[in-house]
Amino acid sequence: MTQWGTRPQGERQMFNESKRKKKDHSAPTRWQLIYRTAWECFRRSVTVYLMYLFMSLLALACSAIDENGTNALEIVLQCLCIAGGVAFNVHLCYNFGKTHYGFYVVGEIRRKNALFGIQSGTDHTPEREYRVWKGFLIGFFAAIPAFIIAIVTGTLQLYMDVGRLNEIWAYASFLFIMLAGWAYLPITWFGTAAEGVGIAVSGYWSLLIALLPVLVSGIAYLIGAFMEQRDREKKAARERAIEEAGRRAKEEMEARAAERAINRKKSKKK
Repeated sequence: MTQWGTRPQGERQMFNESKRKKKDHSAPTRWQLIYRTAWECFRRSVTVYLMYLFMSLLALACSAIDENGTNALEIVLQCLCIAGGVAFNVHLCYNFGKTHYGFYVVGEIRRKNALFGIQSGTDHTPEREYRVWKGFLIGFFAAIPAFIIAIVTGTLQLYMDVGRLNEIWAYASFLFIMLAGWAYLPITWFGTAAEGVGIAVSGYWSLLIALLPVLVSGIAYLIGAFMEQRDREKKAARERAIEEAGRRAKEEMEARAAERAINRKKSKKK
């Protein structure tokens, strides 16, 4: 059997290059594309959720201002915390939309080249391409903890009089405020106000507020992609205008040069 030390230099070099060769991710199968797209959206949603989690913890700290109940200052500060989470959400998904649209443009170029049998040399990740629904999927992944805890607390609220479920509901509510306070705190505000008129507000209403990151992420993602498309169109228009101006200048210079040549010939004949 041939030993490593006796292998020819060319064979050794080909072996090293084959080991260093990266996998081509530009042509995944259908199920690979579905998995990679879901993972890409989930990966992006982690940062979005962490921003909401941080703001929920700040809102929970603000609730300690008045131990006797909820006052106007607490509500204002908690609203600012929720607004801060929404602002971070908009910023992140706006940039996600711009980035994914750039990958979409590259993918379109590769697909057009493939129609003419032209092989593109750069590696491409189609799971990062822009799609209309991806922003909403990112927001859905970020809202999953809120959906789960909202269902749990809403169900426990229906059976608070059974055994120790009242204590469990109290712990679940505290956990809800910690992990997804942006979805639960507005329900507590309305619940406190409704207690004065004898109306009980169900925790299931927080499921509607949990849709906040879904809508914000989807809209910000679409706006980011639209702005990237507009910027690329403006850049292409400027390049075309510059190219057209250069072509006209070249034609004018050629016409003037031809005119000067004709005038020199006429002057020589005279």
